[in-house]
Amino acid sequence: MTRATLAEVLQPALAGGYAVGGLVTLGWEDMRAYVAAAELENCSVILQAGPSCRAHTPLPVLGKMFAQLAEHASVPVVAHLDHGYTYDECAQALDSGFTSLMFDGSRLPLAENIAQTRAIVEMAGLACQRRSARTSRAQRIFVNSILERNCGWHSARLCVMP
Repeated sequence: MTRATLAEVLQPALAGGYAVGGLVTLGWEDMRAYVAAAELENCSVILQAGPSCRAHTPLPVLGKMFAQLAEHASVPVVAHLDHGYTYDECAQALDSGFTSLMFDGSRLPLAENIAQTRAIVEMAGLACQRRSARTSRAQRIFVNSILERNCGWHSARLCVMP
């Protein structure tokens, strides 16, 4: 198999009524164990490189690690950037072979969060997840309606772009 996108693993899961595990990795051993477990169960897996993982392993190295595992796996493997905090970090993840991004703009003012989210969606053109934790429910509904209208997003938390 090769690396898969979120759309490639979540659309069948949605249609089939099952979940796909998104597992936070801290290093090579975790990644290998998660892929081995997914193979035993014959299910897709989402390997997530969060801030703690990226603190000691650069994105280009993580991209190569995910690629190595995916190329030899018998199941689809998603390489996911979890909590990318900047446009540049998200761009570097894509350049490194990641197939999924979660941009966390929750630390930004609302208008900047929306602008950066839109720029990342345009740059990425793939499955993209957005977090906006510091907004009220009314603001989230408003932001989500803007993003759905302008970006084609289908839900507030996890979005698979066509």
